[in-house]
Amino acid sequence: MQSIISLEFTIAGVDIENKEELFEAFKSTKLKGNGLGLVLSRQIAEAHGGSVNLSPSQKKCFEIKLLA
Repeated sequence: MQSIISLEFTIAGVDIENKEELFEAFKSTKLKGNGLGLVLSRQIAEAHGGSVNLSPSQKKCFEIKLLA
């Protein structure tokens, strides 16, 4: 059985322009960002049989699927 957690970022910020680079290491739009947050989140989820993806239906929303 999989559980789905959806996280929506409602704070003002930069729109997601290049979705292909979203999960690439060391790519960040933040001045002091290191670009590892989403990469590590996805790797951890995948190591446990889950996934992290950008939601196709909502802007700035990520779906985290984990085995329950």
